Formats: sequence, C-alpha cells, structure tokens
Amino acid sequence: MKNNRSDLTNKISSVLSDNRSKSERAIMLSGNLGKLYKTINASLSHKDGIAPLRDPSGSIIYDDLGKANLLNSHFINSGTKDNGEAPTIIDSPIISNHISEIHFDPEDVHTSIGNLKNNCSSGPDGVNIYILKNLNHILCFHLAELFSLVFKNGVIPDGWKGAFVCPIFKKGSSADPNNYRPISITSLVCKLFETIVKNQLLAFLCTFSILNPSQHGFISGHSTVFCFRC
Repeated sequence: MKNNRSDLTNKISSVLSDNRSKSERAIMLSGNLGKLYKTINASLSHKDGIAPLRDPSGSIIYDDLGKANLLNSHFINSGTKDNGEAPTIIDSPIISNHISEIHFDPEDVHTSIGNLKNNCSSGPDGVNIYILKNLNHILCFHLAELFSLVFKNGVIPDGWKGAFVCPIFKKGSSADPNNYRPISITSLVCKLFETIVKNQLLAFLCTFSILNPSQHGFISGHSTVFCFRC
C-alpha cells in the first residue's frame, strides 16, 4: 500500500512538472513579452517559500531553520520597543459617564463569528475557521460564557498570547532580510473576544463624544485622505 502511494505521488509530481515545463515553453515561444516577464517574476518571488537569505556576514543561508532564526533576529531588532510612558492627552473632555463592564451576549458572538472571513488562518491554539462557522449556533453560547469569565478574572489564556509570525516578501532582493515584513497569525477565538470589547468601547466613546474630532485612525469611515480633507 505504501509503495503504491509512493509511486502514485511520483507520477503526479512528474505530470505536474511536465505540464509546467510545457506551459513555460509555450509562453517563451509565444513572443508575448508581458506573459514572459510575468512568469519570470512569479518564479523569482518565492511565494511557495522563503528564498535563500544572506546573513550580516555575507554568508548564504539555505536551510529553513537558519532562515527562520535570521528573520526572527531581524524582526526583533527592527521592532519598536514600548518605553512604558503614556502619551500626553491635550484638552481631554471631563465626563461623568464611565463604562465598567463589557457584556458578552451569544448574539454578539454569533454575529462576530459570521463576520470572520472564510480564509482566516488558524492561530497557535489550532481553532479552525470552519469549525467556528459550521458550529456557530452552538459555540456562540459557550464562547460568550468563556469570554465573560476571561474578562471577569482578568486573565488571558496562554493559548491566546502566542502567534505564528510569517515573513512576507515586499520588493527588492529576496536574499535581503530587510525586504521582508512580519505578520502575526493569532488565535481566532481571541480575535472574537477583542472584537466584542472593541465594539462596545467604541460605541461608548462615540455615544458620549469622547473621541477628539481629529481622531481618524481606526475609525470606520475615516482615513488618512479624509483627515487631509478636514
């Protein structure tokens, strides 16, 4: 059984390789420079993995572990460290209203799950988007209870604190670690929790006009362009 599977895998790989070679040859013989350059650029972008990287000493790193360590060091050194100082708030309005609690209703959880994109990747906790979507009508009650306990106790589960850091190639030389930017893939359950907290906080701030009129970042319907127009 194992040998049959191995033979089948080899045959499939061979067919795919032949088809790719025929396709590339057809593009070269077509005389279409646009298609040719597009094919070359696609093959050089290393979308299926990370290209060999050059470390600070000029050595080329080929193995995956070495590339991961090199990119990790680069991302750590290029990040901004929090100095622990809170920014000065000028002309902050004095209000008597305050928000003391966040309510986690099953309906809100159900809506938040429905708003998640179907192509969301799973975080380190392994919770899959398809599980959340297909079992939404059941999970929304249990997640609402879980979120309430997390908020009440003020303790974030360890599974929510980690992230898969994926390097994304920007432009330039694919061997230069400076040409990669990191994105963090976090827990989908934690995203749901954060979304509900954010929505209620934002609703409170908008209801009592606490936000400065000059605030444009992270506000729905506002952007950098909108800021310049004001």
